[in-house]
Amino acid sequence: MLSINNLSVEFKVDSASKEKSILKAVRGVSLSIKQGETVAVVGESGAGKSQLFHALMGLLPDNGSAHGEVDFLGQSLLNQPAKVLNKIRGKDIGMIFQDPMTALNPYMKIGRQLTEVLQVHLGTNNKEAREAAIEMLDSVQIKDPADRFNSYPHELSGGMRQRVVIAMALLCKPKLIIADEPTTALDVTVQTGIIRLLRQIHKTQNTSIVLITHDLPLVAGLCDHVVVMYAGRVVETGTLEEIFFHAKHPYTQALLAATPHNDSNQQGRMQAIPGQPPDPMHLPSGCAFNPRCSFAEDNCFKEMPEEKTLSHTHHVVCHMGNHDGSEK
Repeated sequence: MLSINNLSVEFKVDSASKEKSILKAVRGVSLSIKQGETVAVVGESGAGKSQLFHALMGLLPDNGSAHGEVDFLGQSLLNQPAKVLNKIRGKDIGMIFQDPMTALNPYMKIGRQLTEVLQVHLGTNNKEAREAAIEMLDSVQIKDPADRFNSYPHELSGGMRQRVVIAMALLCKPKLIIADEPTTALDVTVQTGIIRLLRQIHKTQNTSIVLITHDLPLVAGLCDHVVVMYAGRVVETGTLEEIFFHAKHPYTQALLAATPHNDSNQQGRMQAIPGQPPDPMHLPSGCAFNPRCSFAEDNCFKEMPEEKTLSHTHHVVCHMGNHDGSEK
């Protein structure tokens, strides 16, 4: 369904010398998503997860540029004009944005923003669009959906605005849903309901789903495959079982160890990944994770590791990709 080949995303940014510098947010990412597949793209903030999919959706800011190849159902997406992308965005590909404050128009009522999607892409009449929109608001657990239909975004809580954004992305029953941190502003019970809804849509409509998140427990409730990104690159991919129980990259292992549901150590403290993600303007030589990696050896600081194939679904980009995660 979706094939991404050697995609890079760059931004021209101001530097101290008042000249434009190049920030490389995504560096040569390749991945593919099959019809009906659910894939999680995980990593810390700044890993390039969102920019990867903003690029293929044509949503980069003016100072951003993308290079590589993106194919969706046989059609090239990358760097296409808005006239072409507007026939796909919202209809065949739905995107759930993580910031509902900027995803919704503050000057338009919720109902108008929802019905517009159906009218533009499917030609639905006013009555049918209204009924479908209210039904979808109810599906995403908004109380009194008929009343909220006539509300402005500022009249809703952050969590309710997020659910409106989710409803908007689901209205046209897209073939692919890109969910960028879809439950960030929601409490745990509503999170569970949203994931249940996405899982139901996936099963009943065979919809492909990409979940962009740092919340690994959320991944376990929805996704079949996991892509781990660090510093703009993919460092490990595999099935849910391979990543959660047989992770080979030290960064993947550290992410799993740092999740709140893991057992704490003997001192009662939750494990954390030492250090901070690297500055994309000044990446270390060799493997970008080497300053934070307890397994790093000399070649990790000198050479970029090549991808190793551990199974037909499990791949890792690491000089020591076969270690079991035990301490030295």
